[in-house]
Amino acid sequence: LAKYGLVGTDYVISGCVGMTTAPNTCHADTDAKYMSWDQVTGLQNTYGWEIGSHTVTHPYLATSDASDGQPNILTPAQVQQELTQSKADLIAHGLNITDFASPYGDYNNAVHAQIVKYYATHRGFADIGQNTWPYSDTLLRDYPVQVGVSVAQVKAQIDQAIANKTWLVLTFHD
Repeated sequence: LAKYGLVGTDYVISGCVGMTTAPNTCHADTDAKYMSWDQVTGLQNTYGWEIGSHTVTHPYLATSDASDGQPNILTPAQVQQELTQSKADLIAHGLNITDFASPYGDYNNAVHAQIVKYYATHRGFADIGQNTWPYSDTLLRDYPVQVGVSVAQVKAQIDQAIANKTWLVLTFHD
């Protein structure tokens, strides 16, 4: 991206930073390798990327999934701990944190109300029907770009966001 003068946003799971070998204990993906703190801060300080929060442990915030190791719904206090501790961890490493992305895109109105106490924006994921403007100007509308999505479809989404003067997040998937 730097080669073309582009930047991005990386939503960081603070509890997984530094798990540079696999397998590891990061709930999001135990078979993935995660960046070190130096790499995360380098994205912001060297390349101008935005770093956002993605919780400490990557739990479902509004629901649960026993098959994924989370049989119970988090309490409001547990949600608050994930939101505040992740932000504190990132700030402690010199990062400027203003934005948040829900793990699995999992949230509801109560969770969203907690998120906006600590963050300026909130990115769900493919949360069609919940993230339409003017439902909330803190929600970033997410458009997944993946196999089968044409350049014309992406351009139409960008044109619509410009016409409506709204945020649009393009999330690229392989």
